[in-house]
Amino acid sequence: MGESNQRYHFLTDRYVHLKNRLHEIPNRLEVRLAPDGRVLVNGLAMVDDLESLFRNLL
Repeated sequence: MGESNQRYHFLTDRYVHLKNRLHEIPNRLEVRLAPDGRVLVNGLAMVDDLESLFRNLL
């Protein structure tokens, strides 16, 4: 899980039904490699996990 001090702001009603279950949902990370070589990352992850991921890309 992410840090306990994180707060979520629902900008739409699409995921509001998950509000009371967020603590049960494990962190997920989406990584996309663009044709021009960019690495696009979206989601939640611990800093150590992100550093390890990017360290292995170099």
